[in-house]
Order: sequence, then structure tokens, then C-alpha cells
Amino acid sequence: MSSLRLLKGLLWFVTIYQFVMGFLLLMPPAAAQLVVSWYGASVDWTPQFTFILKPLGAYMIMTGLIAAAAARADVPHPAITSSLAVLFGINALYRILRFEYVRTTFGISSAHLTLQIVVLLGLAGALMFLYRAAARDTGAQPLASPQGSRA
Repeated sequence: MSSLRLLKGLLWFVTIYQFVMGFLLLMPPAAAQLVVSWYGASVDWTPQFTFILKPLGAYMIMTGLIAAAAARADVPHPAITSSLAVLFGINALYRILRFEYVRTTFGISSAHLTLQIVVLLGLAGALMFLYRAAARDTGAQPLASPQGSRA
């Protein structure tokens, strides 16, 4: 299977995942509780916590829209692909740097939190690797200003 097809498949996976999780977070608390439990978290369902999940849901839907736009392109734009990779990398880095805090605050087991970190880093790495391979295979150019143009 070509690297471009793999990259687009990964972007569609990100799209669907972000849409589903975002949509569920925007639904009534019972649906949001399902999402939170999938992440292995155990939280106090205060009105404040329930409220803060709504912007997170909107953020996830927007991330899905961006991933979908990249997946639909002939060759996904490098800025979108790298931005998604950076986003996943930052999410992983925060979990690494604040591991104990995240684990105890949300009641997530160390194994579950470690799995989240591995998945996020895997997604980031796969997006970057597959974009570079797809760009090489298709002759797509990385982000650069056109020759002869001056800013």
C-alpha cells in the first residue's frame, strides 16, 4: 500500500475519532461520561467539569474538520499534517511532564496513561513519517515560498 494511501487512511481515522469523541462530549452528561470512562478517568461530575467538556468537544470536532480537509486533498498539506503531529506531541508531552498529577487528578491507572502517551506519540510520528514518504513518492514540495517571490 502506498504511503499516500496510508497517510490519508490515518487522517480519516483521526477525523472519525475526533468527530465521534467531540460529538459525544457535546451531548448530555451521560454520553460525556462514556467518553471520560474510555480515557480511564474517574472524576467528580461537577457542573464546572461538565461545562468544560463542551469547549473540548468543539475543539475535537474542529480538529476532525481540519484532518478531513487534509485527507481530502490530493496530497495533504504539510502545515496541516505537521500541526496535527505537534498537537498530538504536545498532548503526550503534557502527560509525560505531569504524569503523576494527571494520574492522581483523574484517577487514571499508570498503564492506561502510559498507553495514551504511546498512542499519541505513535500518531504524531506516523503523521510525520507518512507525510514525508508521501511527499517523496508524489514529488510534493514541502512548505516553502515560491521561487522568485519576495515577501
